[in-house]
Amino acid sequence: MNLLEFTRGLQRAADELKTEGAKIVRRTAMDSIAVVERRVKEQGIEGATYKSKGKVPYFSGGRKTGAFKDYATHGKVDLTLSNRMWNGIAVLGTTTLREGVFQAQVGGTDQEVDDKIIGNMRRFGDFLQPNDTEQAELLEDSRADVLDIIKKHIT
Repeated sequence: MNLLEFTRGLQRAADELKTEGAKIVRRTAMDSIAVVERRVKEQGIEGATYKSKGKVPYFSGGRKTGAFKDYATHGKVDLTLSNRMWNGIAVLGTTTLREGVFQAQVGGTDQEVDDKIIGNMRRFGDFLQPNDTEQAELLEDSRADVLDIIKKHIT
């Protein structure tokens, strides 16, 4: 491949990235939602726990005494009470900010889901933000998509 062919190949790759860039960003945003959801469901929101209080019958010597004992349970906050919020989070669209720069909009598919997202963000911060490890993995996947397009046109 000579310099002219290489330059033409790069131009074709750049042209394809103008149209495919939004698709790559959409796919990355969808993957981001999935990895964050999996982490929050498995590990809970960092630093957030819930406490549940109640009363259970008190037993002595295997017999119910008529008294009640207080109990408390503690658990991770995984935002899965009804799963309605997680099921309703989606990529709502993509925007071209300038040539070659794209942005995905993530939100709820209806007002109820939006309200749940906003309420949980007020309580727990930006829980939809991927952590550093997740961001690195998502970035690597996006880079691979871009490199595949470039390689297709210059090899």
